Parts: sequence; structure tokens; C-alpha cells
Amino acid sequence: AIELEMGQPGFWDDNEAAQKTVSELKGLKSVVGPMDELTSTAEDDFKRYYRGQTISETVEQMARDAQGKYEYLVCSPKELKQIGSLQIKIICPGVRPSWYTAGDDQTRTATPADAIRGGADLLVIGRPILNAADMVDALERTNAEIEAAR
Repeated sequence: AIELEMGQPGFWDDNEAAQKTVSELKGLKSVVGPMDELTSTAEDDFKRYYRGQTISETVEQMARDAQGKYEYLVCSPKELKQIGSLQIKIICPGVRPSWYTAGDDQTRTATPADAIRGGADLLVIGRPILNAADMVDALERTNAEIEAAR
């Protein structure tokens, strides 16, 4: 429902509607299972902090635990295939359009096409658009990638 609203052409042009949606999203804390430490942590660092367990093993266990407790799960696009069969919607941060070449702190990224093909329900594509010299052009190019992947 919310994701459909946000994807409508011109939705973000209506500031009042966008603010209402942001308020609704803030209320989703109880329905979104957080796994944000798994979206940007490198494998070696992860093993050090999680006593040798791999990111994949941890994601699978956390996703199974979240299924039935939450409607959505925040997950790196790198683990989509292994948890795609679970009955939970997936939000993927760290999605980087193919045209984006600037580096940032996100190490576990995928293109919109890869995330969509992997089973992501919602994509988080912040910096490539927000930090672009021409945000409209960045948004249009990103939308074209998303449409081509569907």
C-alpha cells in the first residue's frame, strides 16, 4: 500500500502527501525487522564481531525469526536469494544504480535490476539521487533502470 503510493508518478512533488507517508513509515517500526548492521558490514569485520558466524548464516537465522513477527525485513541485496522464499517483504538499502560511480560506506550493494530480480519489494536508493548534481536526471535514469528490470 505505502510502497504503491510512493511509486506513483509525481508523488514526491506533493510535499503534504510525502510528509504524510513519512509519518506512516515512522509507524512501521513495529512491523519492520531491522537487520541494518548486516547491510554495510564487511564479512571479515562481521566474523570478528559475531564470533565467527558468517553474514549469510546470521541473515538466514534472523530472517526466519522475523517471519511471522514482522511484515517487512531490512536486508542487504546480497542475501536476497537465500531468504527470498520466506513469507516476508524485503526492504533493500544500499541499492546503487549502474551509472553511480562515487564510492561511499556501503560495501554490500547491488544495482536496482539485481535487487528486483533477487526479490526485493522496496529499494532504498538515497545517495546516488540526493547527492547528484542533477537530481531530476539521476531520478529519471534510476527509474529507467527499475522499469527495465520489471
